[in-house]
Amino acid sequence: MARRTKAQWQALIGAHGASGQTAAAFCREQGINARYFSLRRRQLSEERATSSSSFAAVSLSASSGSEAIRLEWAGVVTLRLPLAIEPGWLATLLRELRY
Repeated sequence: MARRTKAQWQALIGAHGASGQTAAAFCREQGINARYFSLRRRQLSEERATSSSSFAAVSLSASSGSEAIRLEWAGVVTLRLPLAIEPGWLATLLRELRY
């Protein structure tokens, strides 16, 4: 079994998410033990959830008549959402972006 670094596992987990495949199919294609893959994915997810840097800085400013929430991700992606967005949906989106 190949030894992988934390960064390599994170890259594999990201590749799985982007592949659209089931975990079993992805692992079969990559030659990875599916149970170990699931274990590492869970461990890394729990590690992120307990890290002290799980909050992002937020600032509010007056907008020019635009009633929207603007999210900027790493200065690369900007997403505008209506203020009436379902809070649960937004929480799920933000949780998924942490990956």
